[in-house]
Amino acid sequence: MVTDVVLAEVRDGLRRSRTSQAVDGWLYNGGVVFTLLCTGIATIIGAVNNVQDPTIPLWVAPLLSGLATIWVGIDRALQFGLRWRFHRSISAAHQSILNRIVSLDLLPAEERADELKVIRDALVNLPNMDPNVPGVDAKDFTQQDHKSTAGGGEAVKKK
Repeated sequence: MVTDVVLAEVRDGLRRSRTSQAVDGWLYNGGVVFTLLCTGIATIIGAVNNVQDPTIPLWVAPLLSGLATIWVGIDRALQFGLRWRFHRSISAAHQSILNRIVSLDLLPAEERADELKVIRDALVNLPNMDPNVPGVDAKDFTQQDHKSTAGGGEAVKKK
C-alpha cells in the first residue's frame, strides 16, 4: 500500500530523533548529576577543610562551585530538558506513524483509505509539534516535501 520511500523516511526520522533524544537526555540528566556532585563536594570540602592547614587546596571548593554555576547557566540557555522531552515526543510520533504504516495490510480494504488519510495528516503535522524548542527544528526529523509523499501522490500506491 505505502511505498518503501515513506517507510524509509519515517524510519530515518525515528532514528534521528532517537539519536538527538539520547544526546539531549544525557546532557540534561548528566548535567544535573554533575551539578549536584560539584556543589555537594564543594560543600563538604568547605565544611571539613581546615583553613590554617588545608588537606585539600583552598581553590578546589570555589572551582567546583563555579563549574556548577556555569553548567546551570548553559543548561538554562540551551534547555536540554525541554529538548529531551521534545525528542521523546517526536520519537513517539514517528513510532506511532510507523506502526500505522506496518499495520495497513491487516485492515479490511474499505478501511485502508481512511487510515492512509490519518497517516498523511500525521506526517504533515510532524513539523508543527513544538516549534519553540531552542536549538531544535522539528523539520529536521520529518520529510522535506510532504506533497510528494504524504498527499497520496507518488509514495502512496494501491496494490
